Amino acid sequence: MPKLKKAKEDLRIIEFHKGQFEYVIAGEKLFTIRRLRPETHILLKGEYFVGRFQEGFDLLLIATQNTESKIFANLTKEDAMEDLYATLEELQGDLRRFYPNIQCSDMVAMIRFEIPKMTDIPTIAFNKYSAQ
Repeated sequence: MPKLKKAKEDLRIIEFHKGQFEYVIAGEKLFTIRRLRPETHILLKGEYFVGRFQEGFDLLLIATQNTESKIFANLTKEDAMEDLYATLEELQGDLRRFYPNIQCSDMVAMIRFEIPKMTDIPTIAFNKYSAQ
């Protein structure tokens, strides 16, 4: 298991919109697509980062693969489904809403991640008291 070598202040921060926290905690959302900003979105497998959720939580996350990049126009239905969208059009619409100036030729980052585990035990999970 990779060791955390940085203080929280030194970790990259990736913002998540409202409604995504539950899916990350449940282990359902393990992938996100962003308009590529190399200083923020290029992560190496095993690199820790902070997921900042609009629900008011910061959550330590770890990249499970090196970040991949792709041209926005080349996104596929499979990419959309992996990011929990029903259709490619829905994903593209949200990306245009989040990044109003995104162009078909712009690069996007494809980030795969998980909540770090100690052995096979997640460091955070829903329990019997959650609304889940």
